[in-house]
Amino acid sequence: MTKELRILILEDEPADAVLIKHELRRGGLEFHSKRVDNQHDFMSEMRRHPPDLILSDHGLPGFDGFTALALARGRRPGVPFIFVSGSRNLQAVIETLKQGADAYVFKDRLATSLVPAVRRVLRDNRGRRRRGRRGMTAPKRGVELDSLLGKLRSFSGLLLVGITWGLEGLLWK
Repeated sequence: MTKELRILILEDEPADAVLIKHELRRGGLEFHSKRVDNQHDFMSEMRRHPPDLILSDHGLPGFDGFTALALARGRRPGVPFIFVSGSRNLQAVIETLKQGADAYVFKDRLATSLVPAVRRVLRDNRGRRRRGRRGMTAPKRGVELDSLLGKLRSFSGLLLVGITWGLEGLLWK
């Protein structure tokens, strides 16, 4: 029997949170989630109910995903963090991955990208924890390589999206 995930959703639009939860359930994930939309509630929820996964919008009024990522890494460094955003700024996407996000999912690609991204980051996280419990600390380069490979998978998807946007721009002019 699998443990029900605790997911913290940082999202200012309730309808978007409903869509996120719908796709997670449709993908067969068992979870309990809490939606927050500000820094105070985010930090409070991290303390009171430590999440197994954080899904965060990029830009919220008065609070942003980069700050949330930094706070999460400071308080709960082992918790996977996925940006789920409508932002189409490729430079911002690259920056989120550089800052340590585990994945980035476009909101208009939830149906095809969210569950695979969640499964991947949870699988990668379990592997890191298992190695740590067995006292098998991988060399730093191995850990960095694992992280880099996961980010490259996310980035390759973004690259395809970017190429698609370019082609659509050429075709629809």
